[in-house]
Amino acid sequence: MASRCPKCGSDQILNDECLKCGVLVSKAHVTTTTSIKPISYVAPETAPVPEAEGMAKAWQAQTTSRIASIPVREKKVQYEKKILILVVIVLVAGLLFQGYRMLVHKASAYGGYYRNEIYIFTMKLPDYGWSHYQTGHLKKQELKEAHDAFYRGKDPDNPEVTLMIWTEGSKQMVPDRFDDEMANKMLEAIENEILKRMKAAGSQCEITESGRRIIGNNDGFVIHANLTKDQLFMKTIIYCGFNVSKAYTIQFLGSDEQMSKLYPEIERIIDSFTFDIRII
Repeated sequence: MASRCPKCGSDQILNDECLKCGVLVSKAHVTTTTSIKPISYVAPETAPVPEAEGMAKAWQAQTTSRIASIPVREKKVQYEKKILILVVIVLVAGLLFQGYRMLVHKASAYGGYYRNEIYIFTMKLPDYGWSHYQTGHLKKQELKEAHDAFYRGKDPDNPEVTLMIWTEGSKQMVPDRFDDEMANKMLEAIENEILKRMKAAGSQCEITESGRRIIGNNDGFVIHANLTKDQLFMKTIIYCGFNVSKAYTIQFLGSDEQMSKLYPEIERIIDSFTFDIRII
């Protein structure tokens, strides 16, 4: 039996009864044992360890930084792809344009006998080296008004020598051959007209040589001149011929070197040139 009261702790027990508080000792034990309920364990809230908190923040910062850098990298890659695509497009366009120019140049190559059915003149070009300007290709100011034009070389925009031809009505009927007085007056008028036109085109013109010349079995003149435009020095030879009521002009234009080199070829072209309105 118990020697003390489970309720008040007194040791005065008699016949299972506490003499101090009157509680039956046996019953008090049962009630005390069965009345206690189990308690769930809950860990106490404690402040985070500084080191662990620092590691957590560092890890979070690294993760955030890594995540934030991904879109920037993607944008850079997309930008580089666009630049690469643009470069490829430009290269392809350049190749296509060069191919087009080669085809046009090949198609424009001309040699042998040539006849212009509209302005009624003929001439013979060397078998190789010359090409015919197509309609719409006469871009330069000095070419736009030409009735027909050819170029020597591979680049129509920067030829070695350009050949331009004009025909127009004469103010009066002209004889087959001019007397000296008439020839001098006509040559002076032609020189003044050349200087006027060159000035209007923004070129400085210096006539170095001029005189009479038979062109296509017609009386005419030849004028040699130096041209300067935008610090570019060129040489030109202009042939003017007359036939009944028509006048025609044949002009060669190129660098000093090319004009000197090709002068024999130019003279052969002029020797082959014919214009006769009477055969229309």
